[in-house]
Amino acid sequence: MQKPNFLSKPNLQKVTKSLVDAGGEWRVVGGAVRNYLLGRKVSDIDLVCTLSDTQIIDALSKNNIKYLQIGRAFGVIQAVFSSEEYYEIACLRRDVETDGRHAKIEPANNFAEDSKRRDFTINALYMDDEGNISDYHNGRADIDKRLLRFVGVPAKRIEEDYLRILRLFRFQAELPEFTTDSEARDACYQHGQGLCKISGERLCQELRRWLPAPYAYDALQNARPIFKFLPEPLPKITQNIAIVPKIQALLKGVVLNDDQLSHDQLSHDRRFLLIVASLYHGVAGVNAAQLQRVLRLSRQAEKTLNYLLTREGFYHEADAIAMLYEQLDMSGKDLSLAHLLLHQISDDRLSTEKFAELRAIIEAWQSSDFPLKAKILLREGVAKNKEMGIILNGTRKWWARGGCVATDEQCLAYAKNIRDKLKTQKR
Repeated sequence: MQKPNFLSKPNLQKVTKSLVDAGGEWRVVGGAVRNYLLGRKVSDIDLVCTLSDTQIIDALSKNNIKYLQIGRAFGVIQAVFSSEEYYEIACLRRDVETDGRHAKIEPANNFAEDSKRRDFTINALYMDDEGNISDYHNGRADIDKRLLRFVGVPAKRIEEDYLRILRLFRFQAELPEFTTDSEARDACYQHGQGLCKISGERLCQELRRWLPAPYAYDALQNARPIFKFLPEPLPKITQNIAIVPKIQALLKGVVLNDDQLSHDQLSHDRRFLLIVASLYHGVAGVNAAQLQRVLRLSRQAEKTLNYLLTREGFYHEADAIAMLYEQLDMSGKDLSLAHLLLHQISDDRLSTEKFAELRAIIEAWQSSDFPLKAKILLREGVAKNKEMGIILNGTRKWWARGGCVATDEQCLAYAKNIRDKLKTQKR
């Protein structure tokens, strides 16, 4: 087999050399090997190594490689080069005790033993530094057959970690050409009640990858019977599943391809939150605080969701363009685009032509500094009190609704007009 190009990444080689120099042996495992065999782009590269966690840390430190210990309790150390390039390095492990949520682990003796704790056969493939693959569970044959199958007995694997139920449906969304093994599918339906044991953080991690996936709609339909076992308000996600194809069609226009993103791209987090907001938009009894609590989202993510779920659409109004400029000034390009996309999905009053016009405004918009400052008003004799706030806020709203193009002189003239009106009202 020809050596895969991804093995030649300089920083990956730096990591693997540090492990070898420390006396370790390593393999690439999981999604990177699977995607390579499928001819897909290889992005996340995970390693498994014969060294202990302490030895891995020492090896990285000796070579001045930054690392994180977030997963150390589970035998995983992360070598970090940037927010976009990092490598997870796991010790050889075997599960000695499981409760459906957490596993008590001990060091394994070899790669074959480590492979027994992997979820699916297509993820239990181990590649060495020359591209040779060790296949302990007929994963390559399953890739050739496009078959999604658990390692070992499905019910036993699920009872070890109920999150594997969601992982199966997530892989359905990511790998639509694969057929799911009937025994695996039936075991997921039969053990769905175990999902109540899964933490919000782990649920969120799976949904972040599942919902934006190309075939999320089909997978969500297949998963309908198990959503009732998830904590509220997650089961209500099934009420709006029918809009998922529309969401995906719109988001295809946001990303040009894997390597080149358009200038109006949404951040990954905003894309995920947009999908969540779309699925729960208009669903009675669901709010951002509930979703934050269940999924353990950040407070910033909660604010974004609350904005998308509660801020009314205005795009069908006569002064929609002025209101959009005001929103851009207040909330920025990324959030404004998400809000527009949400209402294109949910509001039948927004025509395709109007949507295109408003989206073009967002794409072309550049943030500007509001030219009128408090010190200018002070020089004009305006006291620093409630009146100044009214003048500044009113002028800024006028400036924003006009496209943020008015000059400082024009803004000052408008501010003086507000001041004069306020004086008239006091008489």
